[in-house]
Formats: sequence, C-alpha cells, structure tokens
Amino acid sequence: MKEVTKQAYKKATNKATRIILATTLIASFSSMAMAAEGHKRLRSSEVRSETSSNDINGVRFLLGAGVGTGVSATSENGGFTLSTPNAGVDAKLKLGTGIFTTTRNSTLGLQATIGVGANSLGASSNFNPQYSLNLDFIQAFKVGASGYVKLGYILGAGLAIRTHDNVNSGSGNSNTVIGAAVAIGGQDLIDKFNTANAQANTYASNALTQFNSGNITQGIQSYQNAQKELSEASEYSGLWRSRYMGSYASSAPSFDRSTATSAIANAKAAAISNTTSQISTVTTTANEAKTLAGDPNNTSNIQQASAKIQQASSELSTAKNNLQALQNAGLISSDVYTSTVKPGDDALTTAKNTLTTSGTIGAQAAQIVTLQQQLTDAEGAAKASNDNNAKQLQAQAQKIATLQQQLEDMNKKAIAAANADRQRANRNANNTPTILPTAKAGLIAFFGKHQAVSLEYQYYFRNTVQGMASSDISLNYTYYFGGK
Repeated sequence: MKEVTKQAYKKATNKATRIILATTLIASFSSMAMAAEGHKRLRSSEVRSETSSNDINGVRFLLGAGVGTGVSATSENGGFTLSTPNAGVDAKLKLGTGIFTTTRNSTLGLQATIGVGANSLGASSNFNPQYSLNLDFIQAFKVGASGYVKLGYILGAGLAIRTHDNVNSGSGNSNTVIGAAVAIGGQDLIDKFNTANAQANTYASNALTQFNSGNITQGIQSYQNAQKELSEASEYSGLWRSRYMGSYASSAPSFDRSTATSAIANAKAAAISNTTSQISTVTTTANEAKTLAGDPNNTSNIQQASAKIQQASSELSTAKNNLQALQNAGLISSDVYTSTVKPGDDALTTAKNTLTTSGTIGAQAAQIVTLQQQLTDAEGAAKASNDNNAKQLQAQAQKIATLQQQLEDMNKKAIAAANADRQRANRNANNTPTILPTAKAGLIAFFGKHQAVSLEYQYYFRNTVQGMASSDISLNYTYYFGGK
C-alpha cells in the first residue's frame, strides 16, 4: 500500500514539474516577442520623428543670391547657335516668402520673390541694373529615409524690369546705356585729333621747304601754324583721356604725335641751319675783302675789297634780320642770335680795319670805310626800329592769339553745352524702363529645412534691347527661415 502511494506521489510530482517548465517557456517566449514588438515600434517612431524633423511646412521667408551669365540663341542654317553677348558676370539678390507642405514622398511649395541684379559685372567699370518679380512652383522628392536631402524641380513666371541706366563703378559718373552721345563725343575728339595732327605734319613740311629755300617769313608762318595744330591735337587727346579712359582703356587710341613733332623739329633745324649758312657766307666774303685790302699796290684790289665789304655788310644785315625774325617767333634765343652773328661781325670788322690802314690810298680807303660805317650805323638804326616794330607786332600778335583762344574756348563750351543738351534729350527719350515677361525652369536641391541650391534657366519674352541677352542661366543659393 505504501509502495502504491509512493509511486502515485512520484507521478504527480513529475507532471507538476513538466507543467511548470512549459509555463516558464511560454512566458519566456511571450516576453521576447513583446520586447521585439516594442523595439520595432520604438524604431519606427524614431524614423518617423527624424523624417518629420526635415519636413518643410507652413509659411517661410527666404533670402537668396545668385550668379550667372546671359545667353542668346540665334537660328542659322536650320540650327541654332548659343552665344553670350554680354561679357562679365550677372549677379542678383532676392527676398520673398513662400508656403510649403510635405506629403509622404515629396515637398510642394509656392513662393513669391522680388529681386535686384546687375548685368556685366567685371566687363568694364559700368554695369546695368535689373529688377524682377517672380512666382515659382517647387516640388522636391525625398532622397533616403531621413528626407534631409530633397531633389526636385522649379517652374516659374514673372516680370523683369530693365532700366536704360548704367552705373560707373570706377569714376562715379552716371550715363546712359544707349550712350550714343557719349560714343559720338569720344569719336569726335579722336577725329579732331587725327585732323589736327595731320595738319601739323603738313604745315611742318611746308615750313621745312620754305626755310630751305630761304623764305624765312613764310617758313615762320607755316612753323607757327604747325605748332598751333600740334597743340590742339594734344588738347583733344587730353580731353579724350580725361573723359573716356576709365571706361574704354582697352580700346584707347595711341594718339601718336611723333611724326608731326619730328617734322616740326626738322623745320626748326633747317631754319637755324639756313641762317647759320648765311653768316658763313658773310664771313667768307669779309675774309676775301680783307685779303684784297691787304694788297693795296693794285688799285683794283682796293675797289674789289670795298665792293666785297659792302656785299658782306648787306648779307650780314639780311642774315641778322632773319635771325631776329626767328628770335621773335621763339625758334631761337637771344644767346643763339648773338653767338650766330658774332663770326660774321668779327670778320667784317677785321676787313674794314684792314682796308682803312692799307696802302698809299689809305685816305680814300678810310673815307670808303667811313661811308661803310655810316651805312652800318644806318642799318643798325633800321634794325633798332625794326626791333621796336617787331615788339609791337609781337604784342599785337599776342593779343590776337589771346582773342583767338578765348573764341576757341567759347566754342568748346558751346559744343559741350550742345552735347549735354543732346544727352539730356536722349535720356528723356529713353527713360522708360523695359518690362519683359519671363519664364523659368530649373533644378533644386534642399538640404534640411533651411537651405536650398538651384540651377535655373530664365527666358525673357519681347526682348528688343540691343546688346542684351534673351535669357540667362544662374546658380542660386537660398536660405529659408521662419515657420515651424
């Protein structure tokens, strides 16, 4: 009996143990399953939280900047050619607002912006301002589970306002894009320089011819005309450089005056050489007279010496008058005058003294020399009178030159005033801004909730402004702020 009871107890115990083990295993598996499900739910919640942190929703404000270049397309032979008519870089700034919403797969947005830009920066010291108003639609798709990066497209339409003003960033001057008056003024100065420079060369060549032929008076007139024309050429080149050098330095004319300057210098050298040659002739004639006077045994020698002294005196008088004319005209100084005539004066004086003291007919020779001296004194008095008259003529000429300069200055002022009136008239005729409808298409990438980079192509309809591109391509950066 006891044995039966013991066996029954043992069976019951084993059965209870198996039940407890089974229950424990079931509980363990249930706990593991519940833990896995809890972890899955937590991870899904974390992903959804990370994704939502990069969503763009609500109203946002934006500030952006971009750089690009103008592009024009022209059709040729059944195809088309792209070109960039404006050198330099186009730049712009924009400010605006937009409203966005994020769906399961993408972000949709509509934004309105106003912008201001400048075309052709860096091409010269001038650039053209432009203003714009745009309405853009944006759709960007999430890349990756987090949605931090979104890639999409942008489509838009708007208005571009192009003024006819350009701004000089170097000198601070303002003028017009349609700067016909300025361009004509610059070319007018170049043409006037070329004309004056050519005239100076022509007058200098004439002066050289006259001096070589011994016509000092006409030579001096041509020489002075050459100097006047060369001076005017210098003024025209100086005016051009002062007005246009900052904007058109790369295409500045050479304003070469070397040919005319050299021709004037050659004419001056010829004038001095001619009068020096005249003094040399005087010296030769006087020396011949001295030689004849030194041999008074032959009556004819004394007569020939007297004739040569008279000839030398006449030649010296002519040479002095020519040298005085050159001095009055400013071609030579008084020191050059004195040093040039001295050899002729000395030779003639020596010849006269020799004739006075020579031979048995010295008394007659002395009378001859006395008469020659009286002739010389008379010529000196005539020279003094001529000098006085020359000074009076020079003063009168200076007065005439002053009046001519005043008249020329007045003419230049009148021309400047006329050009200013023409420029004002052109500005008034072209002061209406050009308003162009635009269409835009591009690619956009968002990084997080605040930053975006876009590559945009914008086309300008009804563009008839000469020299301005019909479209542009730009790379833009935009920062979004505000909202959730």
